[in-house]
Amino acid sequence: MELTLSFCSKGNPNEVVSIQQGIETATRAKCAESVIGLVHKGIFGLIKKTAIPIADRVEVQIRKSLGAEPEVSLRERNKRLIAKIRDLLNTGARERQLQSALFNSGLLRQVTYRVVQEVTMKATKDFRGMRIDLVLAPNASGPAQIIELKRGTHVLLAREGTPNAKRSKLLIRAIKQLEVYGDRLATDEVSVANIESRYEFRIINPALRLIAGRSLRDAGGYSLLRHDRNPNLYISSWDGFLEELERLVG
Repeated sequence: MELTLSFCSKGNPNEVVSIQQGIETATRAKCAESVIGLVHKGIFGLIKKTAIPIADRVEVQIRKSLGAEPEVSLRERNKRLIAKIRDLLNTGARERQLQSALFNSGLLRQVTYRVVQEVTMKATKDFRGMRIDLVLAPNASGPAQIIELKRGTHVLLAREGTPNAKRSKLLIRAIKQLEVYGDRLATDEVSVANIESRYEFRIINPALRLIAGRSLRDAGGYSLLRHDRNPNLYISSWDGFLEELERLVG
């Protein structure tokens, strides 16, 4: 079943978040997830401990001065939602459970104005029938995003931590799956037109993103996750992706 949740009927979400997302995209193109993770734990960790709690207290005081009931801040709610997804990952949740939790959390709808799941494309003489996990509408910082989700237990590298480390067969298969989506969206004008008509946003040269597995034990292994052949395709571990959401909406 296809489901759609909209942040708003038209236009882009918060401009600051959109700018932040553009920075995230540019950073991913230049830096390995391990490097971004170190910055996240250092600089962003300090901000979470100092500036954000102050901002939340100011929000509470403003509500009190207006006679409104105190409520949990949006950042605090987002923090709890991200923690729930981490808990699912830690207990070995299946792909559909993770997809449902992420979609229903509303976290992605704070990044772009429309998020769609279970986007289907019928079989043709050139392509088999396909189902895309998540599609994010384009926003001011970039094109639509095609997202394929795999379990947290999805093995990213074989022989990780050794000189013979290489992409796992599971990862190679997932990359090929995402590349087929990209090829079809680039050539199957009828299917693209159907999707655009159904959900009322454009899909032009979309970004392809695979979210799978957990952070690597060996920082050097992240070089194997870069996909230089297709700069529009990016591979994230679930840990790296959730840290990115923390920076964007946490």
